Amino acid sequence: LILAEGWEIIEEGDEAYVMAMGEKIKYAHPFSIWAKLYRGSGNPRVRYTCLRAMHKYAWPAYELTWNAWDERRLKTASENWDYVSYAGGGSTGKSDFAARFALLYWMASPRTRTVLVASTTLQALSTRIWGYISRFANQMDIDFPLTLFGGNSPKILYDKKDPIHGMYALAAG
Repeated sequence: LILAEGWEIIEEGDEAYVMAMGEKIKYAHPFSIWAKLYRGSGNPRVRYTCLRAMHKYAWPAYELTWNAWDERRLKTASENWDYVSYAGGGSTGKSDFAARFALLYWMASPRTRTVLVASTTLQALSTRIWGYISRFANQMDIDFPLTLFGGNSPKILYDKKDPIHGMYALAAG
């Protein structure tokens, strides 16, 4: 996969590195390398390229349905805004895409990021965006060490000992 990305593998003694976009990064799955590149860049084009590549690894089946709206949403989300919001009619893919973006954003740095997802009630959360987040977290084609918790306080944690950084569902009626 590393070579398919067009990256170079560098071996130094017992360690292996990848030269990606001019950076020497410890050898890892391409998803992790793209996440590191995303974290380190303030350039919207680079951030978009990284998120798009992460998306392809996490949910390759969605490549068949990728469309201009998905691209526009992801490009906008890559422009270093403090907040991202979507508006539109029913069944236009807002919750579906927002769930994928929220997961990618959090997974790019799960030890340092907290993502809050709100709706009017817990029931509304489960049938809207949090329902999509749960589904996409379970359907990823990569191994990502996360734990999904349900109940009255739904959340996703990378490290169970760190209750601060994670994804949290909030009823904000």
